Amino acid sequence: MPSILHTITTGSAVKWPPSEARRLARIASAVVVAGLVLLSPAAAQTDRDNAESVATAWLRGIDGGDLSALYDQYGGPTLRQGVDKQQFIEQAGIIRIQTGGPATMRTLVGDQEFHQTPTGQRGTFHYFRYRARFPSGSAVFEDVYLEMANGGWKVAGVWLRPAQ
Repeated sequence: MPSILHTITTGSAVKWPPSEARRLARIASAVVVAGLVLLSPAAAQTDRDNAESVATAWLRGIDGGDLSALYDQYGGPTLRQGVDKQQFIEQAGIIRIQTGGPATMRTLVGDQEFHQTPTGQRGTFHYFRYRARFPSGSAVFEDVYLEMANGGWKVAGVWLRPAQ
């Protein structure tokens, strides 16, 4: 009986007995399934990491970056529908004054991907919650909602809530 290596290296077609063909098909299926199982978490983790990078960059930008560039780079369609650039710059400026400066501590509390907002908007979204402390002494939860738009993660909204 010719080997698989013979078939691969010579390119010659071999007629396998039915029992051997079934066995090889099972092995090939198992290899494909194992490959998908191994690759899927890595791809999902990468997507989650990309989302977290955007959320973190956004919060750091609010702390002390160029607000106009921040809005241009990371502001998603949902954010832009609710707040234009000038309103965003003004509101973020007020937040900077109220917090007394950049966060002195920021810790990721948790995150969740989801596919429909409470208002019924469908898509791919990711929610991140951070706990932050600021020079003013305030401790807050920073809730960052991202949406997948134009092939990348964009900020859909951010809420600050007092942390107890």
